[in-house]
Amino acid sequence: MSDSVFASQINLQNLTELWRRMGAKSDNRPGLADFQICNQWPYRAWTEGAMTEFSPDTTAESLAALSPNPIVPIWEVAHQETRPLESALIANGFDMRLPQTAMNLDFTQMPEITLDETLVIRQVTSERDAQKWVTVASAAFQYEIDLSVIQRLLWDDQIELWLAWQGRHAAASSLTLSTGATVGVHQMGVQPCFRGRGLAREMMAFLMQRHRHNHRHMVLQASSMGEPLYRKLGFQTVFAIRNYQRN
Repeated sequence: MSDSVFASQINLQNLTELWRRMGAKSDNRPGLADFQICNQWPYRAWTEGAMTEFSPDTTAESLAALSPNPIVPIWEVAHQETRPLESALIANGFDMRLPQTAMNLDFTQMPEITLDETLVIRQVTSERDAQKWVTVASAAFQYEIDLSVIQRLLWDDQIELWLAWQGRHAAASSLTLSTGATVGVHQMGVQPCFRGRGLAREMMAFLMQRHRHNHRHMVLQASSMGEPLYRKLGFQTVFAIRNYQRN
């Protein structure tokens, strides 16, 4: 197996495993073979089968029956043909939004980093702090996060929720999921009023230091705004993700 194929596999495995722990389940409706669907936040609906099986005629009714606000990710891995599924989505009122870049860091090639001791980063361990985490992350990403989903993750021994504090104010959030020798960073966000202070870089540096000795790889899915930071921290591009959402 080539390094690029392996990097793609561990990235997708970590990402989709998180969605499963958030509540994604199989869907057996006609036209949605091999689909996994979250009917609550994060509203992801993705196929684990070949994307060549879809056409507007066979998927129109099934796509319309998805949750009210489904987000369908399309990833370009191993030269997989994505056009049939993307055409079906577009024909049924979906637009491409939220482009992301899947990225990987091999800890054996991790650059030297320093930590800013003035930033306090604490793990979320109570339902009260989970509520604070939801408030911070919702503000950072500018959409509403379902508290019940986060409360369920709070007791998952492979997941850690983190808040970064400046003084008495919770400023940034993140979530990590361990899948074997891989740790994934998710929901890494800074509230708008705290941006421009290097908080994202400091939280990432903390997470990298925390996990470098117990994992081989760190993976994430970067927005266009976050990608330059991750490149500076040593992350490499693995594949592109195009997220489709109903208009």
